[in-house]
Amino acid sequence: KSDGTIPDEDTHILREIGKWMKVNGEAIYGTKYWKVFGEGPTVVPEGHFTDTYEKKFTSEDIRFTSKGNHIYAIVLHWPAEVLEGNVTPTCCGNDMKLLKSSIRDIELLGTELHPTFDRTETLKIFCGKVIEPGDMPVVLKIIIE
Repeated sequence: KSDGTIPDEDTHILREIGKWMKVNGEAIYGTKYWKVFGEGPTVVPEGHFTDTYEKKFTSEDIRFTSKGNHIYAIVLHWPAEVLEGNVTPTCCGNDMKLLKSSIRDIELLGTELHPTFDRTETLKIFCGKVIEPGDMPVVLKIIIE
């Protein structure tokens, strides 16, 4: 505001971003883009004044960063159906030939969990009932050889 105060709604948003960064900041700080920036069906509008448009992300909307021998898959929406199934970042599979290294391990940031995975044509990460769905993105740390 003109008097230097921050509205309560904006304060809440900033605090939520801070909480997320405390858990998942390693997927942002000191990273660079991976071979592809992301994948998924949701089209994000570009241009001026498009930040007010509502975007409904899915578990297929994933963004990628990298640092050293880590690839961070940031799942933009963790819906309830993923609790029973898996996450499938297709660009990390064998048929796209983007990831030439083998995967040593996968971690779910903010937890002690190491989901199992299968990498054939696509990469399938079997998460099971590890976390509750929410509004914030979830980060999978893929550790490669």
